[in-house]
Amino acid sequence: MRPAARLVAERLRVLRNYRWSSYRAYIGLAASLGWLTREAVLGASGGRTAEEQRRAFEAYHETSLREGRLERVWDRMVAGAVLGSERFVAEVKAAWKRRSAEEVRSGDG
Repeated sequence: MRPAARLVAERLRVLRNYRWSSYRAYIGLAASLGWLTREAVLGASGGRTAEEQRRAFEAYHETSLREGRLERVWDRMVAGAVLGSERFVAEVKAAWKRRSAEEVRSGDG
């Protein structure tokens, strides 16, 4: 695989497997959680049938990655908040700095 193809594959893997996201349920890779109501979001994605809506939702979220447009949401973030104790906020900031430095070294940043 070319480096760009590896990066695309890795970002798709992360998108599809991120533990705290409902994305897997929206695209049919996991059962929907009891509290998750998918119909409104999928219905707004286009398509007549549930399967067409699921595919449209998936395409909307994955096409930019497949086409090599690899912008991260964090690159456009203007302001953000971390809620928790002072210790937790410090830990999150330190982890964010480490991750950013690792991305710069690997060429992803």
